[in-house]
Amino acid sequence: MELRDYLRILRAHWIVVVVATVLGAAIGFGWSMLQPKVYTADATGIVSVRSADDSAGSAMIGNQLAQSRVKSYLNLGTWRSVAEHAAEELGLDDSPESLVARVTVTNPLDTVALKVTADGSTPKRPRSSPRRGCGACPSRSTRSRAARPTSLRTSR
Repeated sequence: MELRDYLRILRAHWIVVVVATVLGAAIGFGWSMLQPKVYTADATGIVSVRSADDSAGSAMIGNQLAQSRVKSYLNLGTWRSVAEHAAEELGLDDSPESLVARVTVTNPLDTVALKVTADGSTPKRPRSSPRRGCGACPSRSTRSRAARPTSLRTSR
């Protein structure tokens, strides 16, 4: 078929094309209006290891230790005790299980960063959850260790 043939068919059936386009746009708009609004907030925490020595070797070892610790902090985001601590600090009435379901903790590849993301049905709900979650993870994990060599700094 040539271009002339396509144009002839389009001229003959232009009403069907217009009606299908308008109908598709209306269905898409209606479907998007029926979907619940989800608000998301996130915070990034940096895991670091403190050392009394400022040598390059000590810094490299500290970075390797921080990279190994950050992987264990990923699991802490699903702990009930972390969710209870965050709910206490935020003054939420939600159950720890619902908080854990709304919060995700990720670690970008080969970094010492933790990204905490919280979802909510209103703009206010998820706003401070990620930041509190970043702070709660190390405080819960360090209770089982005698020393506190790890810190977590958060940024917006």
